[in-house]
Amino acid sequence: MSTVAKVLGVSRSNLIERTNKPFKPRGAYRKPKDVALFAELRPIVDLRPPTDIAG
Repeated sequence: MSTVAKVLGVSRSNLIERTNKPFKPRGAYRKPKDVALFAELRPIVDLRPPTDIAG
């Protein structure tokens, strides 16, 4: 545990405290003003070719 804390640059007590807390995933990022922007960007993004990340 001390090696992990050293690599991450945090204290061991902080690391232990964080590992004992339940994980809460973040919700989707949604703001009302973004709806119009997303509608404008979606056709542009859809034109892009897919990437072969899995590879």
